Amino acid sequence: MLAAAPAAANPRLERVVILQRHGVRAPTKAPEALSDFASQPWPAWPVGPGELTDHGAVALSLMGDGLRRHYAKLLGDCGSVFVWADNADQRTRLSGNVMAAALAPGCHLAAASATGDDDVMFHGDRVCPADAKAAQDAVAARLPVVIAARQTEYDAARQKLSQILGKTVGSDTAARKGGKLDGVLGDASSLAENLYLEYAQGMAQPGWGRMSRADLDIIMPLHDMAGELTRRTPLLAAHNATPLAQQIAALLIKTPGRIAAPATARVIVLAGHDTNLSNIAGMLGVTWRLPGQPDSTAPDTALAFEVWRDGKTEFVRLRLFYQTLDQLRDLTRLSDPPRRDLTLSCTGRCTVAKVAWRMEAAMAKECLSQ
Repeated sequence: MLAAAPAAANPRLERVVILQRHGVRAPTKAPEALSDFASQPWPAWPVGPGELTDHGAVALSLMGDGLRRHYAKLLGDCGSVFVWADNADQRTRLSGNVMAAALAPGCHLAAASATGDDDVMFHGDRVCPADAKAAQDAVAARLPVVIAARQTEYDAARQKLSQILGKTVGSDTAARKGGKLDGVLGDASSLAENLYLEYAQGMAQPGWGRMSRADLDIIMPLHDMAGELTRRTPLLAAHNATPLAQQIAALLIKTPGRIAAPATARVIVLAGHDTNLSNIAGMLGVTWRLPGQPDSTAPDTALAFEVWRDGKTEFVRLRLFYQTLDQLRDLTRLSDPPRRDLTLSCTGRCTVAKVAWRMEAAMAKECLSQ
């Protein structure tokens, strides 16, 4: 576990690197593409599949404002904030701009992004995928263990999801090449998340009026278990996130990386996806549950690597900021966002160099040159 830093007279927060999921989006598939999974048509969304909604942008701005208040001592002139967003999707590009505006109001900052193809930093598996058969075997080995550990939750979630959908959800699941899931757990994970997004979006009758807020606590373990298998299995996490882990380590120790943050930047945000959060967490071996939030990598969730100075030593504190599901739905203003202090294995004090080394040790070595 991350050893608590020894007491010091005046430890000082120097800078923070934040990995953040984008805001509330529409499901990635159009309603008609989901018709076979429910007894009634799925609701229409105000934006295209996978796109950030206006509601999502407002909720994210509220999170950004809460983080600005929390890190107020780091924020000075406009050069103290730097945001880099995945260029592959509208939801991440816009989320990066929302965060830049919220953290530095009046500065007219926009998020920077890569040009051309998808940003390798957020999609390492596209340039350095794990061997398809090895990934299948790795997930298949963990599949029965993950389900058995949460069998009661798994059974209750399938039953409740069937009631909401008006169609029976089965039980068979298998791993396929590449580490994806075939069968109920893969499908149910996406369906549960889509219902979750309806609630977070503030829809008047989420789940066709058959779903309560409490029901989401019952069905979302399906999404969590699928994420444990497809995002946190070490082989997949390493191949998916090695470029991102390299960049976070470079920002922590202030060495050149794929992106060049200004020397004046003390709050640096990487605007990505829930998969990025899970991959990095899997590489570091950290886990969390969030009170009031059934999705552990919910929209707007931010994993913060805080760099503190104690004399000549810089050490890292790892924190997770989030909004409860009702705060997302109700667009609640945050004086200080809910947060969890996380722990990480470390011999002695977790200096910046040790944390960077820990990340490097978990990387896929064949991906380092990608």
